[in-house]
Amino acid sequence: MLLSVRVASCTGPPSRPIVIAASTGRQSRARAFFGGLRVQVDGREVPAIPGLRPRSVLAWLLLHPGPHPRVRLAGRFWPDVLDTSARGSLRSALWTVREALEAAGGGAYLAATRTHAGIDPAL
Repeated sequence: MLLSVRVASCTGPPSRPIVIAASTGRQSRARAFFGGLRVQVDGREVPAIPGLRPRSVLAWLLLHPGPHPRVRLAGRFWPDVLDTSARGSLRSALWTVREALEAAGGGAYLAATRTHAGIDPAL
């Protein structure tokens, strides 16, 4: 299974966007994001993920594969709210991300437990 990311640049002409490609098919990943986020699983496009924070969570997890403590993820993306609210928002964002990945057959990439969440680097 191959998970790849394509990010189109806002500065490129609409007909020919500048693209940064990344894949977890053995260690090549994008290190910068410009423009809209497009994710593919084995060549199948992952549907657009609604909401800036769920897209941001997915992008960050793709750039940092492996398990991450949920409390740190929640604090990173929702720093100005109570911990309980931040964890609830993270739970909702991860659900949104999983739904989108599953639509393209890549739900197994998102590994989540009660304490950790991340993109499984073993796939």
